[in-house]
Amino acid sequence: MAASTCPDCRKGSLKWRTHLDGYRPVDRFVCERCGYCVAEEDWHVPAAPMRPGQCRNCCGPVRDDECDECGLAVAEDIEVHEELRCLIHPTADRLSCARLASAMGRRLIGLKLATAAAHDGPQEETARALRIALLRQIGEEGAALSDARQWTVDAGGESLAWATYAEELVLSGRKGEAVQALQRAVAVDSEAGKVRARLASLLMDLEHYGRAQEEARTVLEQRGDREATLAALDVLARFVEKLISNGDAAAVRAAVSGLGERSRRHAAFLCAHAWLALQDGERGKARRELKLARKLQADHPLIPSLEARLSEAKTGWWSW
Repeated sequence: MAASTCPDCRKGSLKWRTHLDGYRPVDRFVCERCGYCVAEEDWHVPAAPMRPGQCRNCCGPVRDDECDECGLAVAEDIEVHEELRCLIHPTADRLSCARLASAMGRRLIGLKLATAAAHDGPQEETARALRIALLRQIGEEGAALSDARQWTVDAGGESLAWATYAEELVLSGRKGEAVQALQRAVAVDSEAGKVRARLASLLMDLEHYGRAQEEARTVLEQRGDREATLAALDVLARFVEKLISNGDAAAVRAAVSGLGERSRRHAAFLCAHAWLALQDGERGKARRELKLARKLQADHPLIPSLEARLSEAKTGWWSW
């Protein structure tokens, strides 16, 4: 059911939203203006941690070809998910339909199809990560964390399992444990640039600045994908901003060294060059660097203070 005008108030638009009906999540097609509900989808939530041989419908144990909890036979289980897939798109696979359903706001169908895809494919790892994200989005935070933890037990050799578990730990406020999980992920796949960049960011959050810088520079040395590179540069930018606030010129010079042209495409590094120029009394260079920084990011927090210092230097008694 696509977004359209509300039949009740005839002004608001209709969109799918997940609501809690008591403790039970439901997807409702509601008017964003008046709250009128056109349709409601109440599906059995497969919230239990996934294990091989489970029922796809509810994640209950299957014995003698039948689920102990929901009562579906294996053939009925398969048929239910095939009907759900066709409901979203008649020719797409289950993972693609799970993504489409999620994008539409029909998260419960998305969760059920992601669960089925995580059991039988396609792309079981990607489907498992989507399933965990959807569990959290429908309000099942504990189930998301438990499923992510179970995944690391069943598939301890998979970097994505540890990285997904780390994200759930972060969202649960357990950043220290998340760092350990990301370290496991990097140990499994040392070339996982995005994972290593995420590790660097968490280390910065926990004020482990030296380790954060090392991990970020490793990402740059590996010359991975663009997203990982940008994330690593953001971590180094935060590190440089911290050094500037401490007034450590030698450390700032060391931090921006070796970045080459990368330092010309980030406002924080341009601000660092301007700050160093002011330290050296090179007002013209500082002005040029700040002008470039403002073009890249006009609202960068370092720019006003550096411009104020530049102005003070210009109007001081020695400037005549």
